[in-house]
Amino acid sequence: EIVREAATLLPESVTLRCDIDPTLRFARNWAWERVFLNLFLNSVRAMPQGGVIEVTATQLEIVVADDGPGFPLDILPCAFEAGTSTKGTGMGLHVVRTIAAQEGAAVTASNRPRGGAEIRISW
Repeated sequence: EIVREAATLLPESVTLRCDIDPTLRFARNWAWERVFLNLFLNSVRAMPQGGVIEVTATQLEIVVADDGPGFPLDILPCAFEAGTSTKGTGMGLHVVRTIAAQEGAAVTASNRPRGGAEIRISW
């Protein structure tokens, strides 16, 4: 439900593909909605012509990936630091990491081998 709510803001040029464990529940829905909004916004900014966002979620891990250009290599090591950005304020991924940490999760950023960016939240 949280992902569907955040997805209502996606432009028509972006396709959302989801594989989400139906038993997955979040204690603080408003915070997790913010996580997905921030991740989706980053993907949309990276794919101005449109593309695909994939969300996979289990009890142990959430992965949000897109088929955009991926992270610039100089940004990747500091992607979650406040102020780090190529197109926005640089607070989106910082907020994602902060919320995930409050829930006991770790967050990593990487570039996918076939192209695109991937954010992995793991417990």
